Amino acid sequence: MGRGCPKARLLLDANINILVYFGLRDRCYNVEWLTGSKREWLNDELVRYAIREERILLTHDKRFYVGLPDELVKEASIVILDVHPGSIHMLVEVL
Repeated sequence: MGRGCPKARLLLDANINILVYFGLRDRCYNVEWLTGSKREWLNDELVRYAIREERILLTHDKRFYVGLPDELVKEASIVILDVHPGSIHMLVEVL
């Protein structure tokens, strides 16, 4: 009997390595990695998109919250990955 796919819908910030995206996707996560013009969005635009799409936002940016309106911070699900961005294999295993 299989475990099935995790229900969490994830959105990876532009500073998350694409290998993390592939690792999560290969584990059956519903994950989106920013491409095209989305990679240039400001943090508030990114958070609004994550809320609208009902996704958990993952970032390495420890100061991601700085300057965000309080109502966005309260409504959003944001996970700050406090690990070196180069620790890709460890990061994928932990997630």
